[in-house]
Amino acid sequence: MTDHCRKTGWDVSANDLIEIKDTSFCDIGYTGQGSAVFSNSASKRFNILNCVFTLCRATEIGEALRVINSPTVTLKSCSASQRYTSTNTDDELNRWGQFFAFTGAENSQCETHVDNVGIDKCPLTTELRGQRPAFFHRCNVDFTHSNVTDSHCTYCSGFYLGDCAASVKYILISGTSSNCVSIELENTTGSLTHITLTNITQSDWNLSVIYYLNSTVSFEYFTLTDYNINELAYLFNYSLKSDTPSGGVSLNHYTIVPPFPNMGNLTSMEGNETKTTDTTTEEPKGPTEEIKTPTETPTEIPK
Repeated sequence: MTDHCRKTGWDVSANDLIEIKDTSFCDIGYTGQGSAVFSNSASKRFNILNCVFTLCRATEIGEALRVINSPTVTLKSCSASQRYTSTNTDDELNRWGQFFAFTGAENSQCETHVDNVGIDKCPLTTELRGQRPAFFHRCNVDFTHSNVTDSHCTYCSGFYLGDCAASVKYILISGTSSNCVSIELENTTGSLTHITLTNITQSDWNLSVIYYLNSTVSFEYFTLTDYNINELAYLFNYSLKSDTPSGGVSLNHYTIVPPFPNMGNLTSMEGNETKTTDTTTEEPKGPTEEIKTPTETPTEIPK
């Protein structure tokens, strides 16, 4: 595994297919977006495989990874820890994407594949700083077998899907806290299957755990356990950005312990079941190679 410990990330200007693998990014601070990888190009395609991101910091959206306008992004078997985003609290968008922020082009979706990814230990160091550890915008999303753990955010401690067609499966959100919201959906369609939320804390009463705007999605095999959430909050609710309810969420086959007092706005709700082994979120395996001790000499990106 290549150690990559320097003050800027990869220079991706020379290649259309960017493959970054078996690499450790650590203690990277950057003024701007994407401390480890940044790209704003319609010709760049990314494969980011078996990498570790530790103590990466950015002052704007996308702590470690910020990819804009790419037709394809694959992020697989990677982990991130001790990351936080944005010293700039004036612009709300700058606080988003504590691990990654992927945004497709205005006239086409980015094909985005995220599998076997662990996002861990996000500190809330400044009020209003740190939101939405995983951020997808204008993407066709395939998001599977991944965890968000021990993340402490001002808003949205899990993930954000905006203007997306989504297939989300086997996601664990555990030991997280925020003022409000664990999953945020805006202008999104698709399915979220085998989603587990456990040991989550939310303090505000006027929003919800799953928050949606103009989105039509289904939740199948949904689990919520051991939570500490304001008793006046909703579990599912439409966004207050709209004056009227918009979209709809269906919930099928769910385990909620203890029972949630305010289920909120659902188009249908069926199949309260006891959780069985086939609905358990799988732990990401993480990088397959041992991380070596960081060095000061970076290895150039493969051509």
